[in-house]
Amino acid sequence: MVCLDNGKRVEPASPWRIAGWLFAAVAIGTLWQVVRLQQLDAAAWLARDYGMRLTTLAVLAIDPRVRAAVFRRERLKISLAVVICWSFWLIPLTFLMQIGGRIYGAYLPDFRVGFYPRPDGWLNLFDLTFGIALVALHEELVFRRAVPHALAHLGDGKMLIVVSALVFGAFHWWTGIPNMAYATAFGVLAMLIYRRAGALWPVMVMHYLADLWAFT
Repeated sequence: MVCLDNGKRVEPASPWRIAGWLFAAVAIGTLWQVVRLQQLDAAAWLARDYGMRLTTLAVLAIDPRVRAAVFRRERLKISLAVVICWSFWLIPLTFLMQIGGRIYGAYLPDFRVGFYPRPDGWLNLFDLTFGIALVALHEELVFRRAVPHALAHLGDGKMLIVVSALVFGAFHWWTGIPNMAYATAFGVLAMLIYRRAGALWPVMVMHYLADLWAFT
């Protein structure tokens, strides 16, 4: 496969090359997460959250070959009507998963190590638009593009889907077991949709809608 970077043909990066840059990006992002957890003020918490996501994407954009693989353009293989249909049934599925998490949390410890200080007013509106859009962009590029490339040695089957979803769940380590399980299940579903759609933007849209539903 030959990727395009700013219109130029670029040979794809090896899985090990992508894995190296991905490790650096995730390590920096994890430090941001730890610092973010110390914040009690919503604005300070969000500033560090946005910083973590933008920094991670910036690190993955440094190497031209990695950038071409992670930020590449793709052609949609399904109709827009199918994308809309999938988006509609994803929301009730997300709702059911959240209900399951709440039931679990009501009876068993969830081992949460931090919390999200919910903003209000204009800051809440900004987070529900730009913030959640950034979350969808960052997490889909990292966990549906970069991680599968780095795990290419696992093949292109079920193992890759499951392991990449587990990595996605582990990224939510601070949110507790129910949300980690929900993120893992979403990771499996998102990867299946991505493969069927052929392009990542429908999954980004669905991710945004699922998070918007969760935070409103």
